[in-house]
Amino acid sequence: MQAGEAEKQKSYTAICQLPTAVTPEMTDIINSTKDLELHQQTPVRVSHRRADLVRHRTVYAMSCELVPGSPRHLILRLRTQVSSISC
Repeated sequence: MQAGEAEKQKSYTAICQLPTAVTPEMTDIINSTKDLELHQQTPVRVSHRRADLVRHRTVYAMSCELVPGSPRHLILRLRTQVSSISC
């Protein structure tokens, strides 16, 4: 890990489609999740320049809200350690 990387954070917002209608229990779980540790394998898109390792990353907080008029969609917001999300 590079110096200072552990303290840096990044925010993401996504619109997510679920296979079923979003329930209050789902939103409660998402909104109460804090400090979720991920074990991230090196993404294929960067494998030519980085060692193939499992890196530990943290999602510090997440929250969601329903998309009005669309029971299967929600807006998900994540606050993560840098380099936690691979698209």
